[in-house]
Amino acid sequence: MGGTGSFYYVPKEVQKSVFALLGHSEYLKLPKRGTNPRGVQISAMAFSEILEHKDTFQIQVQWDKSDLEFDAYKRWLDM
Repeated sequence: MGGTGSFYYVPKEVQKSVFALLGHSEYLKLPKRGTNPRGVQISAMAFSEILEHKDTFQIQVQWDKSDLEFDAYKRWLDM
């Protein structure tokens, strides 16, 4: 298991510039009427623009999951 992924830092200025570039209707993805939404989402196009912006910082992360032998009951008894 595991794999390679990324951790991003997106400055507020990047979000503002992409919002100004795309506008309200292209930046935000509004929920459908008659549903129980959990909020407003950023559109896929806006998200791509934000991640490709020159001022967005990206750190590559290697996600490795190791098997861990752990017995919580035995540890509790030992303590």
